[in-house]
Amino acid sequence: MIYGFRLSNGTLQSVPLHRRADCIDALVWLDLIDPTEQERQWIEEAYGHTLASYEDIGDITASARFFRDDRGLHLNAYSLIHAADKGPSTTRNVTVAFDLVGDRLFTLHRDDLPEFRALRAGADKPVAPIADARDVLLELMQSRVSRAGELLQLTHLELETISRSIFDNKRPDMEQVLADLAHLEDSNSKGRLALLDNQRSLKLLARSNVLAGQQAERLSDLILDIESLVTHVSFFFDKIDFLMDSAMGVINIEQNKVIKLFSIAAVFFLPPTLVATVYGMNFDRMPELHWPYGYAYALVLMLLSAIATIWYFRRRGWM
Repeated sequence: MIYGFRLSNGTLQSVPLHRRADCIDALVWLDLIDPTEQERQWIEEAYGHTLASYEDIGDITASARFFRDDRGLHLNAYSLIHAADKGPSTTRNVTVAFDLVGDRLFTLHRDDLPEFRALRAGADKPVAPIADARDVLLELMQSRVSRAGELLQLTHLELETISRSIFDNKRPDMEQVLADLAHLEDSNSKGRLALLDNQRSLKLLARSNVLAGQQAERLSDLILDIESLVTHVSFFFDKIDFLMDSAMGVINIEQNKVIKLFSIAAVFFLPPTLVATVYGMNFDRMPELHWPYGYAYALVLMLLSAIATIWYFRRRGWM
């Protein structure tokens, strides 16, 4: 699928692209979402630009993720698909290719990402009027950074909720707590990878001298924003590790309480068991065997031995 946009009074105006003839020269941004081979051919014929394959844009080497050639500037950067978008089991990073060729921006990605949907629909109002394809690139990057901040805020709220559940007296399901923390650890690590990848790409973009004036200033602000978010991510890693250790500590305490309970119960029954064992022996010369109150005597002796053990444990503060 291809979405085309041209400039109109500092804003993006959508142009329907249903055939090769719709690919007009006035388009400043073409957003390609998992294009077909026919759509790829339209782009090459209309603009002389060959789109990279998914294998090429998925390369993780620095030289493959940002480079310039005779066609223009090529930037590949991660974008995070969060659990709220695709479900907890599919939180992942996907690579988006940005090709700045002359005065035209091509974006290629397999998934329809929220920041792209928002800009296409006009939901994200530009910070400043859009003058060229470089402004479109900056708007997309700004939207990604803002979205990353929102996702980190959600992570912070989830960590606060888990923290309260661990340290209050409600005795939460610790298995579920550990599962939630493991999921947050996974999401946080992928978010950190996306931020570092975008940080590196934006720094390389700044060194390329493609942007100047206010565009270069916006780019510098974006780099500073990403650096601040990376700091938050590092804090979240420490917080998650602390909560995991705390959860394991609570689990160990609960297990020790159970073991202590069984240990005390075993000690309580030890003196009565000893008495019962003595009077359970079958020797001929045992005077108590012929007492009229021998049975009651043995029961009282067992009860007193158990009470004495309880009293001793309470006095020592062991229970």
